[in-house]
Amino acid sequence: MTQADALTFFTIGHSSHPKDRFIELLGQHGIEEIVDTRTTPRSGYAPHFNAEPLSAILEVAGVDYEFMGGPLGGKPHSTQFYDDDGFVLYGKIAATPEFADAIETLISRANRKTFAVMCGEENPTSCHRRLLVGRVLEDHGATIIHIRGDGSTVSETELAESESPPSPQLVMFESDEEDEWKSTQSDSRRKRHPSSSAH
Repeated sequence: MTQADALTFFTIGHSSHPKDRFIELLGQHGIEEIVDTRTTPRSGYAPHFNAEPLSAILEVAGVDYEFMGGPLGGKPHSTQFYDDDGFVLYGKIAATPEFADAIETLISRANRKTFAVMCGEENPTSCHRRLLVGRVLEDHGATIIHIRGDGSTVSETELAESESPPSPQLVMFESDEEDEWKSTQSDSRRKRHPSSSAH
């Protein structure tokens, strides 16, 4: 497995920022490429963050854009990635060849560009960009830095240390139980009942 060897990855949530403010945040931290990890790359409350207009906005600012929400998204379409209560099973996502390939792609490029892994939530605490994508990158040896909406940053180490008690999601590799590594919130639309069949 390729090791990140002290590479640094940023994460950011687009939230409801005006487009100029978002570009300002990227410039402040030297971000050269956005990796969009939203399963569905659009925003109902901030349409300038839909994939097509966002890509155009970033291009003007000299920032590359790549959508990787297929393999790296936190709300997969298949019910096989959800438990009966609608929680996303991150372990199953991470075990797919597509996810592993996407992670390897990011690591292989990171010595040439400064990336920000993007999702929608401003606060990274319960976001899959932290609990799934960031955690796996960190397991490969990368340093993870979260950009907050006010322009400040917090490292994953600092964020984990500030949690009381520590998030169970951050000790997933210490357990053999795949179901222990899952989203912190249920997606009710994906909730399955015992009588239902998953296809």
